[in-house]
Amino acid sequence: MKRLIIFGALSVALASTAVYAQANKTTQGKRMTRTEAKASIPQRANMRADYLAKELNLTAAQRQQVYNIYVEEFANSGKRTTPAAFNEKLSVVLTPQQRSQYQTLMEQRKKAAFEKVSERAETKPTERRRVQQ
Repeated sequence: MKRLIIFGALSVALASTAVYAQANKTTQGKRMTRTEAKASIPQRANMRADYLAKELNLTAAQRQQVYNIYVEEFANSGKRTTPAAFNEKLSVVLTPQQRSQYQTLMEQRKKAAFEKVSERAETKPTERRRVQQ
C-alpha cells in the first residue's frame, strides 16, 4: 500500500514538472509578446501597424496600408513571405525618409537580437537556468 501511494505521488510530481517545463518552453525565445501570441490576426496586425505608425509617423492612409500588409502576412502564415519580400511591400507604402527610419529600426532590432544571442552563448547552461528562475 505504501509503495502504491509513493508511486502515485512521484507520478504526479513528474507529470506536473513536465507540464510546467513545457509551458515555459513555449514562451521563451519567441519574438512575440504573450499578448500578441494570444491575439487574433486583426489584433496582431493592428498592434504592429500602431507600432510602426508611432515609430515612423505614418499618416492614416499609410497606417491602413501597413495594417493590410500585416493582415495578409499573418493570414498566409503557412506560406510566409521572405523578409525581403515583406520589406519590399512596406517600402512601396513608405516615403524615402520613413524607409531610412524603418531600416534603422530593423538594424537596431537585429543588433539587439545578436547581442542577446551572444550573451546567451557566453553563459554556461547552469548559469542560464539560475538567471531564468
